[in-house]
Amino acid sequence: KGMQKESEKGIKEVSKTSAEETEKELKERAFKVIEDKEAFLKDLNAIKPMPLPKEIDTESFLNAFNGVKNKENFIKHLKSKPDSQHRLAYLHLVEPTLKEPDITLIFKEQGKEVKKEHIKAFQGDPKTIYYFLVTQDNDSKLITGLRTSENYLKTEIDKADIIHSFIPQDS
Repeated sequence: KGMQKESEKGIKEVSKTSAEETEKELKERAFKVIEDKEAFLKDLNAIKPMPLPKEIDTESFLNAFNGVKNKENFIKHLKSKPDSQHRLAYLHLVEPTLKEPDITLIFKEQGKEVKKEHIKAFQGDPKTIYYFLVTQDNDSKLITGLRTSENYLKTEIDKADIIHSFIPQDS
């Protein structure tokens, strides 16, 4: 009688891309801009390492991880390194590091952002594992990823133009 079928054009708009959602999630996480590098470096042990996620193979990484443009090149790059076995063994740390870093370092040249380095701590056995992920183009491009030492971290923190800390502050 007066019941008209709703047109189907509204349905198509519902499925937003997961890349946009990921970007929104990244923006919404609270962080602190670090002014005092010295104090921050002493405070690195305030990072609470996350339990290691389940390991994944290259295939799962390529299939599961949305929101980045160059996953295949990233894998090729890691495979080309002398420590490729080692680097590919940490593929499962890429996504959590990108989505929920403990620290993000921003590097600029002539006032423009040239790269970001995301760092996340994971519970290793016995020592904490720091995973280090380098991105460009607003995190849509993965440059490289590796497990790194605390000393290397400190060097990078020292060189960074802007430091965002996502480490919860104990009040």
